[in-house]
Amino acid sequence: KVSRPVGVPSLQAIETGRREAGQRQVELEAQTKRLWRRLQAVQVKQMERHVVQQLSGLELQQGRGGEGVAGRVLPVGERPFLCGALQPLRLPRTAEVTRLARSCAAT
Repeated sequence: KVSRPVGVPSLQAIETGRREAGQRQVELEAQTKRLWRRLQAVQVKQMERHVVQQLSGLELQQGRGGEGVAGRVLPVGERPFLCGALQPLRLPRTAEVTRLARSCAAT
């Protein structure tokens, strides 16, 4: 029988460690998938809230300006709810914004 040098694990110990590491890897992959799905769900909810907030702000902005607001370009300083878009923003008709806001809020 050949003796092992001190501090060198046996083949059985190496195989046990390999099996345990493989099981841990499977557990970590499953946890990663669960967390990824959860992150995607949170991102979808955040996007929905953002869209509703933006549409509500747009609706408020239009309501404040009366009938003459639809179709006019707002300067950057007058767009607090519109993320400060770089390009001039043309506002859609109020009825369309209201319909979009309600459809987003209903989901």
